[in-house]
Amino acid sequence: MKPITVSIIPRNESNLQSKYPGLKIMLTCLCTFLGLYAMAQQPAYNKGNFYIADNGTMNIGGDLVNAGSGIFTNNGTLVLQQNFSTPGFYTSDSGLTKFTGTALQTITGSPQFCDLDLSNTSTGLLLNNTITVTRALSMNDGDLNLNGSNIQLGPAGTLYNETNDKRIYGNSGVITTTRTLNAPSNLNIGGMGVIITTPVNLGLTTIERGHAPQVNGTNYSIQRYFDITPLNNAALNARIKINYFDNELNGLTEGDFALWSSDDGGITWLESILDSADYTANYAVKEAVDAFYRVTIGNKTGETLPVTLLDFSAKCDLGNMQIVWSVASETNNSGFTLAKSSDGIQYYDFAYIPGAGNGAYREYFFTDNEYLLPQTVYYRLQQTDYNGTTKIFAPVSAESCYNTNAPSQNFVYPNPFTENIYLSINAAEEGPAMVGIFDRKGELVRSLQLECATGANLFSVNLQQLASGEYHLKITQGNTITNTSLIKMSDER
Repeated sequence: MKPITVSIIPRNESNLQSKYPGLKIMLTCLCTFLGLYAMAQQPAYNKGNFYIADNGTMNIGGDLVNAGSGIFTNNGTLVLQQNFSTPGFYTSDSGLTKFTGTALQTITGSPQFCDLDLSNTSTGLLLNNTITVTRALSMNDGDLNLNGSNIQLGPAGTLYNETNDKRIYGNSGVITTTRTLNAPSNLNIGGMGVIITTPVNLGLTTIERGHAPQVNGTNYSIQRYFDITPLNNAALNARIKINYFDNELNGLTEGDFALWSSDDGGITWLESILDSADYTANYAVKEAVDAFYRVTIGNKTGETLPVTLLDFSAKCDLGNMQIVWSVASETNNSGFTLAKSSDGIQYYDFAYIPGAGNGAYREYFFTDNEYLLPQTVYYRLQQTDYNGTTKIFAPVSAESCYNTNAPSQNFVYPNPFTENIYLSINAAEEGPAMVGIFDRKGELVRSLQLECATGANLFSVNLQQLASGEYHLKITQGNTITNTSLIKMSDER
């Protein structure tokens, strides 16, 4: 029996009648007709437009090939017993696509499924390309091997019925979703196995679940990690619960678990003690999480964390910014460096606070009386060990104190500085500001012209090439002239 070639448009009965004279056939009959040939394990091809209506059902016993010219729309039920290849366009607005093979099945191409049901009684399903699932991905039987490809869950897409014996896995490739999360409470996002609670509106948030073991020195994590990337990612005070399966343990001992987190994609890791765990139900919980990055579970490495940060905050009080942070403990802590930013992207260091070295609970305070424009201010905290190792914590934001305590004249900060300075110029009218920097001999070493709008203006100037020492800064804008000393510090602490 020759393979069947489908190149018809079932929505148009005249096309069917011209191809099959005298034959009056309904879509459901057409699906049954093709299904009879599938019983003979023959491949089915679509080279044109094909449509399964809401109440239609098609059962394919052989391979299904939706050719490059094919447009296949499934709003009914499509049952596949062997492989599915779709170089063409395959979409399902409301239909079910079900894989029921008795041997490994594959998907080649990038179809968009509404409901995808894996009920393979053998080794399951293997992806050769990224697929999209807009509503339900049901793991009823068999594993799903990502094989380096991704599964995109739509904003309403959800993973169902995944267990230890029928799960998604793969050393490369991820299952991912992006959706808006407003103060989620015990929410298992997309059924992916990470459950988040926070009083903060995270906004548009992308979550990726991967299964490659993460490496921390000579230690490895379980075969599951999450990359959590929210739009708002500071002062979250969040609770995170990570579910996992026994088949993902990667040879690790559950009773020795710790939470690993990384803000650089898994290059370096911060290890913290779990607040609770259930090794029978296979989950681990961490409370009071300030920010989300990459997280996973691994065994304790035996290394003592230099600082256990409890909180970090900033707020305006009596015209100055009060910055407060506390630690549960500190070991070999040389000190903290505070950095500031007006955009949350480019930071500059402006203060260093010595640490206590070794000790238990302690609070730290710093008052920032440098002025910024009337906008949000971002602060970042960096901790340094005696051996020079540093750790940067998640930034926090606060409303600027500018409106309550800002001077009307021009000013420069930080001063002293190491690389960059910020020039705040309050212009009475639109026009250029002439800036000159002079050495101690009075010789001009740097000049620049800055275009100002009426009102407050903020400029960043890189002076890294200047030698360390004392300089004189002159700003001329309109009829206003500002003179101030400027000190360039060495980059070495």
